[in-house]
Amino acid sequence: VEAWKGLKKKDVLDSTPKNVQSQQKKGKKKALLVGCLYRGTRNQLQGCVNDNKYIQYMLVQRYEYHPSNIMMLNDHQQDPKYLPTRNNILNACTWLLRDSKPGDRLFFQFSGHGSKERDYSGAELDGYNETILPIDFKRAGMISDDTLHDYLVKPLRKGVVLHALADSCHSGTVLDLPYITEPDYSNFFMWKYAAARYKAGGGGDAVLFSSSRDNQTSADTSTFTGGIAATGAMTYCFIKAVESKSANTYGELLVSMYSTLRKAAAGQQMAPSAGGFGMFSFLLSGGVGGQAFN
Repeated sequence: VEAWKGLKKKDVLDSTPKNVQSQQKKGKKKALLVGCLYRGTRNQLQGCVNDNKYIQYMLVQRYEYHPSNIMMLNDHQQDPKYLPTRNNILNACTWLLRDSKPGDRLFFQFSGHGSKERDYSGAELDGYNETILPIDFKRAGMISDDTLHDYLVKPLRKGVVLHALADSCHSGTVLDLPYITEPDYSNFFMWKYAAARYKAGGGGDAVLFSSSRDNQTSADTSTFTGGIAATGAMTYCFIKAVESKSANTYGELLVSMYSTLRKAAAGQQMAPSAGGFGMFSFLLSGGVGGQAFN
């Protein structure tokens, strides 16, 4: 988890989205969900659009986001404006933050490939910028953490909350937030500075859940669904933690996610059973006429 500004490192893990919002006026909810399959290339993935569908369903059914306020960019879209190209992603980030006001709740998801590139500014502790890869990255270029910070964090006004999921390689600090943490095997959290230099923002609150450290890789898998469908491991663990209703703070959410990952690593069966784990049972059966998948 990366955290920034109003959600200080000392209290973010004891906070919840509900607690944060209770201190603010009720505002609108908007989401941008990006999934890149890179179809027809040697970089092709399998589960990224599924990740989009799962998160869309969760936002609509659990958190009362209106479908018209959720923009989905992925390889399955027929309209070129909604393909996850570099230009479309950045334009959509602008849409997500546009006209935001105190009390607004924003959600950003990226599921796809991530990479790194040399940083020459001295701002990165490891000397590299973390990046996400749009489907046209070979022609248009990658999107760096500097750019994502400029589009998603810097314009974030006081009273606005952004939650983000990055299910990609090297995504630990992909929003360039100043603090980062993860639980150890005893579920103890130690906050660390995530950058060599502090980046200013607009005064809002930002929390990022990422699937890997900056020096790690990630993958999509069908292990968690018993071979039924491919999904990003972190996305699955995030939704499973939400579905369990046992995680009431960000810290508890992280602990629940790590528990699922450790069970999978130990070879325990993760597939949802009939009548159990409602969201995935519903989605993996195809939903109701695909309505949740539009």
